[in-house]
Amino acid sequence: MIVNLTDTQEKALNIALNKISNDWDDEKLSELLAELQYSDIDVTLTGFDSEELDKIFSAEMKTEDEDGYFGDERERTYNTYNLHEYDETRTAGYYQFPILKACHYIPEDLIGFNYVKSFKGDRNGLGVHFFLDDYQFERIWQNPHENIERLKGFSCVLTPDFSLYLDMPLAMKIWNMYRSRLIGQMMQDAGLEVIPTLQWSESETLKFGFDGLPEGGVVAVSTVGVKQEDTAQEIWAAGMTAAIERLKPECVICYGTKIDYQFGDVKVKYIETRQFGGNDNGRTRSKQWNKT
Repeated sequence: MIVNLTDTQEKALNIALNKISNDWDDEKLSELLAELQYSDIDVTLTGFDSEELDKIFSAEMKTEDEDGYFGDERERTYNTYNLHEYDETRTAGYYQFPILKACHYIPEDLIGFNYVKSFKGDRNGLGVHFFLDDYQFERIWQNPHENIERLKGFSCVLTPDFSLYLDMPLAMKIWNMYRSRLIGQMMQDAGLEVIPTLQWSESETLKFGFDGLPEGGVVAVSTVGVKQEDTAQEIWAAGMTAAIERLKPECVICYGTKIDYQFGDVKVKYIETRQFGGNDNGRTRSKQWNKT
């Protein structure tokens, strides 16, 4: 019986035993062999000769291909950040926000994304909003294709309203705007009617916050929580004014209660929070305006 093996020796022995039985997981094998390669163990003691090892390591460290990535680890990174969906030719602005096409559809009502999977009612005239706490829709970023598929059948969908807390670093705000645009672009590519959700925070974000958004279409914004404090109302009004000047929308859909703001000649449709299935899908938050 073999005793007092080091972790490295034990790994080498396990590889050798699996080599004899010709039964192993290719991915796990390459990981273990890579570890042993930089140890004081002679890797050939695992039963793999130099030629076999060269093939394994060369397969693991693929040369970069025309898509700009190589190997399984890089592929996982691409999937995590949805980089396969990014198209530089369809972006705008310094931060390369994905471009959205104008939508001219105005929904009769809105339902929160958190109710999409369980909703069994009439979807005619019903759109989907993301004016929710982020944890309730983060999955659309983590698994976009499956969740976008669930949105088909609704009359329209708003782009995700990822948080722009006032005390967030500016880099996080830019990232969340980018994510909203990319998911919106993917939704449009999937054939959905997509209404851009306007996002802004303090005045710094107004310099780039509308990049990639179309002029002359329908846009959406939330008024939930805006009336809670004067500062929030001031920020909301400044952003709305900038959005109207920049985008010249044909209609602004305001989700929440009416707010003391003059939209000028722009058509406005208020959709108040309501209940679906006995729960208030309007339990949103003033996350754009308040600190955590």
